[in-house]
Amino acid sequence: MAFGPIEILATIMIVVGIVKLITFIVNPKGLINFAKKFYAKPVTISVIAFILAIVVLYYLIQAGMTIVQIFAVAIFISLVMITKMAMYAQGIIKQIKIKEFWKKQWFLVIFWVVLLIWAIKELFFA
Repeated sequence: MAFGPIEILATIMIVVGIVKLITFIVNPKGLINFAKKFYAKPVTISVIAFILAIVVLYYLIQAGMTIVQIFAVAIFISLVMITKMAMYAQGIIKQIKIKEFWKKQWFLVIFWVVLLIWAIKELFFA
């Protein structure tokens, strides 16, 4: 079976998920220490993650997925993430300062607006 872009992306996710799960079971403190080091430079990580997100979006679109299908999957992933993050949300929310939030998040907000407009256009006007 030849792997296309979607199968390759799924394989990457499977491998990362298995490694993370095994690490969490065997050495949870090691996983936390890795996370601390990984997120030590949040701007760098954000830029790299954003670039990778654009690359993945490109390959998903090239593989024949529509932005509407991608949004449908995004809601599933969002709900799974909420089940995990709900335990930590109050602590995170207490630390957010609105002016600082906008200074750090303006680009991502604009990106989401573009994606939302694209999805609305495809869903209701295509």
